[in-house]
Amino acid sequence: MINEGLAKLVREVDGSRYYSASSNQVNLQNSGPYSYKPPSKFFTTLDRGFSVEVGTPSMSTLESFQHTIAPADQWPVSDAWAYHDWHQSGNGDVARSCGR
Repeated sequence: MINEGLAKLVREVDGSRYYSASSNQVNLQNSGPYSYKPPSKFFTTLDRGFSVEVGTPSMSTLESFQHTIAPADQWPVSDAWAYHDWHQSGNGDVARSCGR
């Protein structure tokens, strides 16, 4: 209901602008993916329209990684990686997806 009111207000105040609700369920695809996908997938199988949010693993530089994670926890991939934003299968996963 609020989206209809906001869309009406935008049309009345400035009819030259497009209003899109701020929900990933209104006129848009769902959010994600939240794990690494080969770049070509974004132009083929993941090409389903505008997404309000996507996420990929975002590792820091090697120097920062080595400084913030104890040497014993640097390999193999473990929960220590997840605490620093490396999620093997998506948003916020931990050991179950890391092969432990």
